[in-house]
Amino acid sequence: MAIKTSSAKAKGRNLQQHCRDRILMVFDDHLTEGDVTSTSMGAGGIDVPLSPFARKIIPLSIECKSVKKLDLPGSMRQANANKYAYTYPVVVHKPHRVGPAGSLVTMMFEDLLDIMRKLNAASTRKDD
Repeated sequence: MAIKTSSAKAKGRNLQQHCRDRILMVFDDHLTEGDVTSTSMGAGGIDVPLSPFARKIIPLSIECKSVKKLDLPGSMRQANANKYAYTYPVVVHKPHRVGPAGSLVTMMFEDLLDIMRKLNAASTRKDD
């Protein structure tokens, strides 16, 4: 039996709101509700919009997918097409029959390495 459109949209909205809420919780000392939002279902663009200030802290463009069968290459293309300048596209996807806390993140491996390089450079002390 096929899922109703309203139910599918609710699943997607719940995942977006979970991502927004978790980001705000992790960065509660730096970000406010206006810095991280969730788009309305059917709106084009990024699913979890970040303010310019938030993008300096979290250089990600987040696409959310809560579907039974995920077209991961297509989702990554969509995330890349919608991404903010100077951010890394990521797809947050929730496996079927798993709660939002069990969501997975997919990104390009080279992007992950670039983030790791930047973190390493920021943590390297000159007096070591």
